[in-house]
Amino acid sequence: MKENRFQQLVKKQLESQGAFIINYHGHLMQRSGLPDLQILHRKFNGFLELKVGKNKCSVLQRIVAAKIILRRTPCYVLRCVEHDINGYGKLFKNKRIVYQLENFEGKVIKSFCELKDLLSHLISLNSYKKYLE
Repeated sequence: MKENRFQQLVKKQLESQGAFIINYHGHLMQRSGLPDLQILHRKFNGFLELKVGKNKCSVLQRIVAAKIILRRTPCYVLRCVEHDINGYGKLFKNKRIVYQLENFEGKVIKSFCELKDLLSHLISLNSYKKYLE
């Protein structure tokens, strides 16, 4: 799956659950390194950087994420990973998609198979952080 298609699916799903999404495009008039999406929901406010496959966050993205987190705003990477079910590679299109919420160092925090579960996972992570404070 391409990152653009993945972004459309994530936005559509979150908006269907009542979230307001701000999409940041990288261009000259905008600060570099910002996460792809800002999510505003009554139970979660934070940022998501979207990655497909094995793409990694750049050094600048990690620096910006650290600054966002320092200001007590959640910031995660959402990765879309396609697994070949039958082991035949490109011969068949039997793929299973797994979504992973990660920190900016690449550590997987949560894995799930349904994109509709994303918001509930973000809310639970945010609630858990408040409990720890």
